[in-house]
Amino acid sequence: GLALELLAAKVLAIMAAPVMPNFAAELWQGLGYGEPLGTDAWGRATEWVPSGQALGALDKNYFNPLVATGEPVLAAS
Repeated sequence: GLALELLAAKVLAIMAAPVMPNFAAELWQGLGYGEPLGTDAWGRATEWVPSGQALGALDKNYFNPLVATGEPVLAAS
């Protein structure tokens, strides 16, 4: 259900933080956490998002879509 989906989003935010910090911070805030996403979040990764926690805008586009240019993609040599 919804609780499992929110937990999956929470784990995604925590795991993405080292490589995509801006995305992770936006998702973390969308999950209703007021404090910044810190390195201590790993220890709380499997804790459910609290019942009744006010959620932010989780239905937004976090990434800009890629636009096809018609140019061939060259493989790295």
